[in-house]
Amino acid sequence: MADEEQLRILRQGADTWNAWRQEASHVRTDLRDADLSEAHFTRANLSRATLCGAILRETNLSLADVVDADLRRGYFRRADLTKADLSGPASARRSSARRTLWA
Repeated sequence: MADEEQLRILRQGADTWNAWRQEASHVRTDLRDADLSEAHFTRANLSRATLCGAILRETNLSLADVVDADLRRGYFRRADLTKADLSGPASARRSSARRTLWA
């Protein structure tokens, strides 16, 4: 279940959310199973966030930082992910590159 306080902050918009994330960088972001449908999170910092099972139907995540986020079982129908950074852990990228080079 998502952290209600974090949901309240996120629903205030990306600028408020990003400022909070900067101040509370030690806090694990828990947005599990949250319904974030039709929200506007352009440029939101959702890196390392737990979003498994979250509903992001028609959510605007353009230019959002979603690096290392847990997106398992997330519902993204018609979500805008234009230029969102969805990359995984750097170690996984290096491992994948190594497999490609040595395959």
